[in-house]
Amino acid sequence: MSENASLLKGHGETRIHINDAHTRHPLYTHMMSKARLEAFSDGMFSIIITIMVLDLKASGEDWSALVDMLPSIGIYALSFLYVGIYWTNHHGMIHGAAGVNGLALWANLLLLFMLSLMPFTTRWMGEVFDTVPVAVYGITLTLSGLSFTLLNRVLVSLTRCETGHVPPGLDTGFKGAASVLLYSVGVGLSFLSPWAGISIYMFIATLWLVPVIFNLKWRF
Repeated sequence: MSENASLLKGHGETRIHINDAHTRHPLYTHMMSKARLEAFSDGMFSIIITIMVLDLKASGEDWSALVDMLPSIGIYALSFLYVGIYWTNHHGMIHGAAGVNGLALWANLLLLFMLSLMPFTTRWMGEVFDTVPVAVYGITLTLSGLSFTLLNRVLVSLTRCETGHVPPGLDTGFKGAASVLLYSVGVGLSFLSPWAGISIYMFIATLWLVPVIFNLKWRF
């Protein structure tokens, strides 16, 4: 009998238990600890926020200079909110996952890469509030949403193979896909009016934030 097989005896019957990695789902093999992925990701989220705030530069020494910066501060606040939303949902998702593998690591890196573009698009839109900067900001959000959905699908598959079920809160469900669709709508509307595009981005952020504030369990 193979070294990966064992005999289980009980209640007068003999059963063969197979523990062969080749019989398991491909996503299930080579499971690793989540600790390093979570620590690395937390560091990246902190760096992204730090870069964004360092891009806020006053052009004078009086109150008028601060007033002139209000649009940039408002856009920074929106981007900070988005990074915070991604961080909190990323934390909950990793916490609920049974483990990670190589595919999950690369999917996580893709998400972090997309989010690392936020400081650039935030600064550009703050300096030039026009069609193209607002559209590019929305494209960054769209790609970040797609990357997050990809990571979520990988972790859901891994967890289902490991435990046979998916914990509440791990699967973002329709909400993640709907957000990506709405981001795309915002990108299109930004060519009609930059304010229309950013209004959609603010609305999507609200969809993720309001349930947390009021402790609601919305499932999409």
